[in-house]
Amino acid sequence: MDGKTLLYGGCGAVQKVKNPIELAYDICIKQREVLPMGLIPPSLLVGEGGFYHAKAAGLEIVKNKQLISHKALRQFKKYKKLLNTAELVENSPLDTVGAICVDGSGHVASACSSGGLLLKRPGRVGQAALYACGMWADSFSPRTETSVAVCTTGCGEHLMQTQLAKEIGIDLKSNSCPIQGLYNSMTNKFLSEYDDIRAF
Repeated sequence: MDGKTLLYGGCGAVQKVKNPIELAYDICIKQREVLPMGLIPPSLLVGEGGFYHAKAAGLEIVKNKQLISHKALRQFKKYKKLLNTAELVENSPLDTVGAICVDGSGHVASACSSGGLLLKRPGRVGQAALYACGMWADSFSPRTETSVAVCTTGCGEHLMQTQLAKEIGIDLKSNSCPIQGLYNSMTNKFLSEYDDIRAF
């Protein structure tokens, strides 16, 4: 997500693309294009649509097995075995990575990439690919004197239901104390929302 323009690009459940973050970036920058007949460039592509976009953009395409590390395969087999024996795993490892950048002018950008939860269902798209859930960036402008960029990790479904990245960004910009802004987001917009969702 580009904090200066608020443009966003995401991809999910895309096979054979060596670096999905490059696909998300390409989708983001192509948001600037003006298409014929009033068509709007997509901000999120999944599955085959994402694959064909990556191919057309000249991004590196590899065999799916090249995208699976030995460690990830071992973890998959381990947790699949645990699942088959009906053991409950409280804390399965996650593999989200994120980056926040700021340039010399104070413009910010945020990026997030995730392989998702272990043993996820085919086709699942987590928070890393979704607007306002996995990342948020908002650069300073005449309306505000601060820039903020956020990247999240954790259980994607909970982060998506609360749009936590955006909520944190808004609270950080609107509070003179960043700690208070973060506390407000986590307490009032995440934990309380999560409790409401669980009670439902």
